[in-house]
Amino acid sequence: MRRRARHREGMPRRRAELPLALPDVFTVEFARAAGVTRGRLRSSDLSAPFRGLRSRGEASDVRALVTSYLPKLRPREHVSHATAIALVGGWIPDRLRTAVDVAVPRPCGRARGRNVRGHEAAEAGGWRFGPVPIAHPAVAWCQAAELMDERELTIAADSLMRRHDPVLSRVHLGTAVAPGWSSSTTASSIASTTRSTRVTSTGSTNCPAWGGASSA
Repeated sequence: MRRRARHREGMPRRRAELPLALPDVFTVEFARAAGVTRGRLRSSDLSAPFRGLRSRGEASDVRALVTSYLPKLRPREHVSHATAIALVGGWIPDRLRTAVDVAVPRPCGRARGRNVRGHEAAEAGGWRFGPVPIAHPAVAWCQAAELMDERELTIAADSLMRRHDPVLSRVHLGTAVAPGWSSSTTASSIASTTRSTRVTSTGSTNCPAWGGASSA
């Protein structure tokens, strides 16, 4: 009996099952209200992609990371800049894939926290990628000039204006640039990039569809 008792004491403790009511991504507050202990929320089978959130698995790509952030997205906030480009299938540098760009109009305070890049910007205007409110891809590309150099902007623009199932045309980019930018450096970078893009078609695209994006 003593040997059997010692064996049981040495065995790893089995994790408590999470309540079925918890989705794949959930807030710590919701989990605590459902009876999950703080110790269980620190278990290695749960990841913490953002402050106050837990996920049943690690985010494997930008879309998974954005999905993980959705419970924290506040009213009037939307995904913007490089993250919005990646959501619709555009190219962005690897260094920008580990955090989510979140924009909100003034005077709302910008989002802050680990794995978040907070920005101030006009509202998204009803554009969505599935359940995610996003900046129009042309606007997001202009915004990304704050984060990318001219070479990276050119690659991103080419990926959005690809010949097969393009997201944008040069007309879309030109229209987005037209309202003006307060930063002369950003404006110069955008203007230079639009002249450098390899895709020259100015015809219509499938922009309203975007493989999942739409205007409300």
